[in-house]
Amino acid sequence: MRILTLLFTLALISAPALADERSGPGRRTIVREGWGTVFFQPSAVRGDYEFSMNEDGNRYTLTSDDGEVVIDEDGDDVTLTYPGFKGSVVSEPDSIRVDWGGTIHVFTRAGDRMTYSGPVGEVVFTRKPKELLITGPKGEVRLKDGDGQYTVESPVGTTRLVTTPSGFKVSGVRLTQHPYLRRGAIFSHNGVGLYVELALLDPMNPLFRFLEWNTIIELESRGD
Repeated sequence: MRILTLLFTLALISAPALADERSGPGRRTIVREGWGTVFFQPSAVRGDYEFSMNEDGNRYTLTSDDGEVVIDEDGDDVTLTYPGFKGSVVSEPDSIRVDWGGTIHVFTRAGDRMTYSGPVGEVVFTRKPKELLITGPKGEVRLKDGDGQYTVESPVGTTRLVTTPSGFKVSGVRLTQHPYLRRGAIFSHNGVGLYVELALLDPMNPLFRFLEWNTIIELESRGD
């Protein structure tokens, strides 16, 4: 799913490293997929760098002092090939499978349930009428919907969130202090990687529009 024209790509490369509404603070989106984005982080890319895209718009190359990273796109499937490292995403209608250097992370959606399964354990988001229940190794989190007035309860305390005509008001425990209340998952190597956006996997979930740029998983490594 190519979203960048050549002109936009050139503008992206020359632009300062500002926050990106698609991939998060300090990250620049290379391509957007049905599950999230492929990005690079200028502050984490060493030395001068060069970015290019092939004529078909399905292969992207970023070359820096860390070597060459090749991003191959096939529909919503993506493969990232680094010097000595490889990552990939295989996308199905109701699931995605991330293979990050041989470590497997799976995100699935079935009806009113979304599940993450990986090295940190299993986290399950279950939507019920007027309630969202999240369960995982760190306990339960409940979000209750009182017609625009939300209450979040977890082992760390309680948060109250009230929508207003111009936005929303939050009181109590900071939302991101609760376990599992995260916008997505980051997988990055040498400053180039994947952002899996949970709201795209579960678009009916009322939670994600309120959350800051915190991630349920953040794996960043270097090939030194």
